[in-house]
Amino acid sequence: MISQRHGNTRNFERELKFAIAPQDAGKLKSHPLLTAVRRREQQLVSTYFDTAGRVLEKAGMSLRLRTSGDHIIQTLKWQAAPSGGLFVRGEYEIERSVPEPDLGYVRLHCPARLRKELKGPLQPIMYIEVQRTEWPIRWKGGEVSVTLDEGVILGGTKSQPIHELEVEHRRGDVRAIFAVARQIAKAVPLRLEAATKSERGYRLAGNETGGPEKARPVKLNRSMTVISAFQVIASSCLHHFAVNEAVFVAARVPEALHQMRVATRRLLSLISFCEELFSKQERATLDAEIRRAFKTFGRARDLDIVLMALEKADAREIPLAVLDGLRRKREAAYARVIDMVTSQRFCLRMLDLLAFVECGSWAKAESASRRTLGRQQLHIGAARILQRQWKRLGKFGRVSHLDAKKRHKLRIDAKTFRDTCEFFGDLFTGPKPSRRRKQLLKSLYTLQDALGALNDRVSMEEILDQEPGAKGAHLLKLAGLDDVSKRALLESGGKAQRRLFEMTPFWV
Repeated sequence: MISQRHGNTRNFERELKFAIAPQDAGKLKSHPLLTAVRRREQQLVSTYFDTAGRVLEKAGMSLRLRTSGDHIIQTLKWQAAPSGGLFVRGEYEIERSVPEPDLGYVRLHCPARLRKELKGPLQPIMYIEVQRTEWPIRWKGGEVSVTLDEGVILGGTKSQPIHELEVEHRRGDVRAIFAVARQIAKAVPLRLEAATKSERGYRLAGNETGGPEKARPVKLNRSMTVISAFQVIASSCLHHFAVNEAVFVAARVPEALHQMRVATRRLLSLISFCEELFSKQERATLDAEIRRAFKTFGRARDLDIVLMALEKADAREIPLAVLDGLRRKREAAYARVIDMVTSQRFCLRMLDLLAFVECGSWAKAESASRRTLGRQQLHIGAARILQRQWKRLGKFGRVSHLDAKKRHKLRIDAKTFRDTCEFFGDLFTGPKPSRRRKQLLKSLYTLQDALGALNDRVSMEEILDQEPGAKGAHLLKLAGLDDVSKRALLESGGKAQRRLFEMTPFWV
């Protein structure tokens, strides 16, 4: 965002970012919503600065000088929270008369812990050159800026093209950005973008490829309300998903697919924990759409697991026709995943979810009971959720006495309980709660790993039995998955299960 503001200015911006294919730029520019208003075009050149040790990047901040004609604007930005599409960023801006950053101004407005590290000279890290086309939109009580950036990022010796659409909230009702984005997404293929231009530029400058990412720890505190915690956790889940989605769409990396599925599962867990915040219609719609995605990812992930197991075995023992058949099925499953996540329907559902997280029905006057629940202190609701999930796990018998179907159900509930502990565990502080949580999670991870491996064996055998001329049980033995290893998993899972329920819960 560039604005003609002078002096010491602080602001928070809220915007949605989308990747758009170059061939769809013309379709966007001819959209009736945009042709009805006068557009503004300008050439922007931005230089991003940091120390040699990348102090600002490590702190989640960026510093740029942006030139447009005779104007030079210095902007210091920081990300308020992990973004899965909706970026909420703070910024300080001043106008400059020379193309050099004002280090004193940066030190004045950065966190105190960074000031000692920001003594040295700042140096250019990357350059971003774009042709920007901007449309101001008024929409039912809100003012929105729709911006198309077409250009290039230059970092080190590398470059990356930019074709990015931004829908930014200017004034009034924040729901306007979601409504406007939906109108555009119905006509123009869009995919939510999880990385800022500066993040992509830093990766280029550092020769980083931007691979799969695991879920980042969620930072909550006891003073939060239920709804504020829901917003933080949901944003973290969506960021986790979006980062890995971009990696998978670009390179079809199996681990990225796995992390997309993990993010989706964590989001389902969160919705189940906070179901009282949703209307029945919202819950039904979002739950159905997320589960649909989860199943699509699961089918592809199951094929990944089979192939990884067989490819570790002696290649001479595995029929080549079986491997080729499985690889063709996996490629088809990958194509279905990509078709789904790049579809109009998926983009619209993601926008629905983002809109709910930012300004859902829990905030409306007619939802008084949900609004009251959302304002409840977090630690009260968290302890209730943890206790409820703990009791569910206790209803199962011994792992060794369960059939495959019940083991699978226990595995799902164990994962949900793990999500609960990871989301809310830091709310219960002190030496004893911290030690108990660490011990509980250790046993829970062991139980989950054992149950996961046992479930994978069942799924693998079912998949292999469908291949012409293949016997699933025989091929699993060749891959080292015999009855001896199964008994070892049952024993390991059983021990972890017993230890788990001998412990004192950390939330009591």
